Amino acid sequence: MLGVKPKITLIGPLRSAILVELSDDALATLRESLSNVVRNAEADAGDVLVGVDMTAKTLTIQVEGSGVGIDPHVTPGGHATVVRRSQPRGTTFTPA
Repeated sequence: MLGVKPKITLIGPLRSAILVELSDDALATLRESLSNVVRNAEADAGDVLVGVDMTAKTLTIQVEGSGVGIDPHVTPGGHATVVRRSQPRGTTFTPA
């Protein structure tokens, strides 16, 4: 997808801490974010961080690319999909 494998960092007990219902949305969010990096930001490399903080009860998915960023004139369809997934769970999405 990127032309090179992204650097992947996993933090915390992901398998045991993430509910099955949330894992489907988390995987879809990660997939959509990587797709946005490639299609819209013209990236040829990327970094992925997925982490669980058991104390704060948070799941963080961070995707960064080496590209130019997302054109402000592009309709943020991928962002809308991620926001739609996050809202019913009371979670947040913050594009960088």
